[in-house]
Amino acid sequence: MDAVELDGNADAVEFCPVRSHSHALAAATYNLVEATPESPARRLGSVSLFEVIADPNPRLRLVDRKKTSGVFDIRWRPSNQGNDAVLAQAGADGVLTMYALQGSDSNSLEKFTELEVCDSAMCLSVDWNPFATSSQQELVVSHSNGSISLVSMSRERLELDRSWEAHGFEAWTATYDAWIQGLVYTGGDDSQFCGWDLRASLDSPVFRDAKSHEMGVCCVQSNPLWENVVATGSYDERLRLWDARMAHRPFATHKIGLGGGVWRLKWHPVDKGTLVAACMHSGFAIVAVDEQRDVGVGVVKEYKEHKSLAYGVDWSKNNESLPLVASCSFYDNALHLWKS
Repeated sequence: MDAVELDGNADAVEFCPVRSHSHALAAATYNLVEATPESPARRLGSVSLFEVIADPNPRLRLVDRKKTSGVFDIRWRPSNQGNDAVLAQAGADGVLTMYALQGSDSNSLEKFTELEVCDSAMCLSVDWNPFATSSQQELVVSHSNGSISLVSMSRERLELDRSWEAHGFEAWTATYDAWIQGLVYTGGDDSQFCGWDLRASLDSPVFRDAKSHEMGVCCVQSNPLWENVVATGSYDERLRLWDARMAHRPFATHKIGLGGGVWRLKWHPVDKGTLVAACMHSGFAIVAVDEQRDVGVGVVKEYKEHKSLAYGVDWSKNNESLPLVASCSFYDNALHLWKS
């Protein structure tokens, strides 16, 4: 439907969930500038803000762009935590940065605070606590040294609450359970999928599954519309569904090969049995999960118009354009908008 070229290697894309700003789309880039005899290696990036114009054929219009350090992940604040649209950025410089969507036409991203979460590692992922309030928010950040950090935000100020060692290698992802307050899932390059109870000591996880994934765990997504259903994606090219009714010992109910490393997963905002996957070398796939769970999962659509590694993907939150998907790929710097 539309395709634009970003100013660098594209790796993350997010539609704004706030109803009054549902036409806003953010996309992020990461570029490694190799070292030279004159200068050390640098990790540079950007966050671009687009307006999704819906008539009659949806298209993208660039309205703002911020240069920054290399970006691994971006995430808008949940819509139930305030009417203002706030975007969190996980940076390669170990800094968590916050932007506010401003302007009469939502056409400007303005940085209002930042925090060096880790001075010895990169920030790889970020997620907002879905149980937080508008006055006190909490985020979880994963790092390239395997550690996890909890950060609080109050009155537009960030504060590091605590950090702990979670994985032996890169902690690619950290996310909150959508139904169980205080439960965080993490996945790492050590092929481990873990759960952590934030109300208890973080010396050891509630569970640590080290056998199910054959390679690194890239993403974990708790289904916000379907209790006890969690999805994981791995470099081993498989999507796995988990039954989390026993939080201390979830078990995989299904796995499906998607032909490429499953870097990103997003549940559909309305249809609880559908999710979209970014499958690195194999493009993007929309997957349907049968509500009975014992029937299984299957790919219902593939999108292979990208010419490089499939990294970022998200669903539109606009009720008038729910079929819309935004996706981005790395080395060709491409951002696409398409119907599911």
